[in-house]
Amino acid sequence: MGAAKVLLVDDNVDFLEGLEEEFREEGFVPVTAISGKDALRRLDENPDTQVILTDIRMPDGDGVFLLDEVKRRNSNAAILLFLTGISDITPEEAYNRGAAAIFDKPPDLANIFSTVRRLLLVQEERWKERPDRHVCDCSVALSLSNLQSALGGHVLNIGQGGMFVQMRDSLPKVDQEIGFSITFDGSEGSIVGEGVVRWVRRKTEPIGFGVEFVNLKKHSLQIILGVIAKTKPTSYIPKN
Repeated sequence: MGAAKVLLVDDNVDFLEGLEEEFREEGFVPVTAISGKDALRRLDENPDTQVILTDIRMPDGDGVFLLDEVKRRNSNAAILLFLTGISDITPEEAYNRGAAAIFDKPPDLANIFSTVRRLLLVQEERWKERPDRHVCDCSVALSLSNLQSALGGHVLNIGQGGMFVQMRDSLPKVDQEIGFSITFDGSEGSIVGEGVVRWVRRKTEPIGFGVEFVNLKKHSLQIILGVIAKTKPTSYIPKN
């Protein structure tokens, strides 16, 4: 596979040119646009684009407009990442709409590059069990009747990159690495692994949190991939 093509979108031309050079030096093939509508034109010209890194607040089509249009056209066409210095959208809403990551301005480029490379891996490779993972300092354990009723009742909801877990007590913190073990009665197995908490909802129903998958036990990986194949979610992490 050749170098990944990345569409960079920002209305600050000086910043955009610097970002383009940084991505090129890292071995990516950068393409640039100065607005959401300009980005859609560039996507038409570059259908092999794999990642979109976009500012949110821009004239002539902001980043949220771009995200919604990309998902409307083809929910799996490209991985979309937000780059923002302003709270124009909550993490909960961004992940629910399909964004795979949110970065602050000024950007931590090393973090962006490592995140992009990780997200370019297929899910089986990205989430496979790794024996060198460290022990998380927080664990979440749930026992549910069965997977289908949990999904139907929104106690649990699985997206392209993580899951919403309805939980009222001892909620984890945002950005905390957690271990989770969700067991089901009968022979459905369990969902066991580790992840990073991306948002927590404490005041509105359903109370719970969104966690991005990092590491899944082998049998759990197959359960998650089966749900994704069946439900075809557009959210990266559903909000309920």
